[in-house]
Amino acid sequence: MAQTDTLQKNEYIKTFPNQLALKLSYVNTENRFNYFQDENSERQEFKAIPNKKDRILLGVQYRSIEANIGISPNWLRGNKTSDSIDSKIYNINAKGFYKGWIQTLTIYHQRGFNLEENGQTRDAPFLETNKVGGSTAYSFNENFSYRATIGQKEKQTKSVGSVLYKVSYDYTNFVMESSGFDHNVNSLNLGITPGYYYNYVFSKNLFLAAGADIGLGLNYNDFGDNSIFSSVFLIAGSATLGFNFDKFFGGVYTNLSTRRYKGSNFIKLNDNIRYIEFFVGYRLKAPKILNKTADKVNEKLNLPTKEQLEQ
Repeated sequence: MAQTDTLQKNEYIKTFPNQLALKLSYVNTENRFNYFQDENSERQEFKAIPNKKDRILLGVQYRSIEANIGISPNWLRGNKTSDSIDSKIYNINAKGFYKGWIQTLTIYHQRGFNLEENGQTRDAPFLETNKVGGSTAYSFNENFSYRATIGQKEKQTKSVGSVLYKVSYDYTNFVMESSGFDHNVNSLNLGITPGYYYNYVFSKNLFLAAGADIGLGLNYNDFGDNSIFSSVFLIAGSATLGFNFDKFFGGVYTNLSTRRYKGSNFIKLNDNIRYIEFFVGYRLKAPKILNKTADKVNEKLNLPTKEQLEQ
């Protein structure tokens, strides 16, 4: 008996359990941060702007797993800087889904900045940041597909929205001594950011998804000889306009986020203050060995197998 490649989970969601999806993306983003330093009773502010802003991502999607790896070659328009040879960006993004749970993980390394102070700019080719972050979220509406919002792992067939409760966290190591600063810095953020997302289906294969998160959290900075705790207000918004056929999918995804700190804080992050992604993808039948291996893992973890999904 022939097995179908797509399944109608319910009247709102269409899934692709037997397919492996490949996605190619072009990303433009700026991950800036501000650094404050007191010297001789005078407060100095440095604005660190990364040299590389454009990336190419290759993504793979299969069942509940989605992973991306990115490169940032010098020939991209946003990466043409005077010291682009020393500048680097590496990142790995992964997402996992189980029922209403959504787990994300990001590993990010960037090297090479321009430093602005009092209107003057200097190169900082050895300044670098190393980040590990993620979020854990839960959707309260089983008819809402977050996978159809980002990545198009599923297909939303009817318009619907959902409240998402999310916990966000990230750790960043700032390597700054090599660029003339007194010390390196370690920064930790933890926040609770509930939000609301809505998928609007124009027609059978066209959609618009949008949502926003607002919340509060704590920030901890370690400067080696001292440390600082402060509260932080977090706000983020995103939108996706795209198409989603059984085989082909694509569109444009945008994300804006900001953090506002209360009290004294030497490091101020504007992470993903501007993020734009253009993407296209294609779904194909997953190899049988991959399905069998995934089913064995699902059985051990007490998760649905391919046959159970098709019932």
